Amino acid sequence: MRTESLIVTDNLKIPVFFLGDNPKILLMAGIHGNEQTGVLILRTLTRELSKKNRDFPVVILPAANPEALKLNSRINPKDGVDLNRIFPVKKVESQSYAIGKVLQKFAEQFEIIIDFHVFVKQKTLICGVELGTGGRKTQRQIRSLMSALELDAICRIDHKNEPAKDGSLCAYLQSLNKLAFGVELPPDKFLTKLQKGRTIKSLLMLAYSYKKIIRGRAKDILPIFVRQQFFSPGDGRFIPQAKIGNRVTKHGKMGILVFKTGRRHIITSPFSGKLISISYKRRTKKGEKLFVVGELINSL
Repeated sequence: MRTESLIVTDNLKIPVFFLGDNPKILLMAGIHGNEQTGVLILRTLTRELSKKNRDFPVVILPAANPEALKLNSRINPKDGVDLNRIFPVKKVESQSYAIGKVLQKFAEQFEIIIDFHVFVKQKTLICGVELGTGGRKTQRQIRSLMSALELDAICRIDHKNEPAKDGSLCAYLQSLNKLAFGVELPPDKFLTKLQKGRTIKSLLMLAYSYKKIIRGRAKDILPIFVRQQFFSPGDGRFIPQAKIGNRVTKHGKMGILVFKTGRRHIITSPFSGKLISISYKRRTKKGEKLFVVGELINSL
């Protein structure tokens, strides 16, 4: 293993770890500084791979947005910019754009790019994020790769309902027909040993069997869901009463919202489908995401 740095400025250098001399795969995390589960997993993976007496076609970039990570902030505190909403970067306007330009140029070199994110404040299944910005062949290959990695499900972004998701690095790379996609993880304190172990095992498998996986096709393609989000109707304390992975029926009970006055409001789902994620027990504000239900759809 060798360590290099992506040089943004003389005072800002982002460490990257090369596990071999002919890299094809970029694994990255920490674009949002308050999403640290992927950072922890990739640091663990770096240690595991560095112990092996062989080369792997893998580069690991565990902390893509150092300034935001320092403050556990989604946005870069230097300029207030969401780093994952500015791609493709055409002009450097502030520090985030400078970081983005360097990341963009670096990521373009790889065949596979996996960007780890976190469903903040949610217990969640481990889901691949399908952006649909590449060609049909690219999308099929991405779906097959997600399935080979044994994620729990694929969530397709509906750009009409979620326009705020546009401008991501993976969407830009998909437009170049790179096999680029995000993976959503739970917050680190809710990441189970089983989820962590399965994620590390899948990434080790990818490192060892890259050529076989990329040339093949997964035997079982994961189900694909469109995300349907429900937001808190008011300020209060949310108490979840549904379990991720279970089927949700329309008008089914999801939890209780306790207002400051002590009044209890039963939260029901306006959707039916698979429960992708749900907020853990916590205080919530009006408009915050409480849960996500996946509507099963047909593949391409």
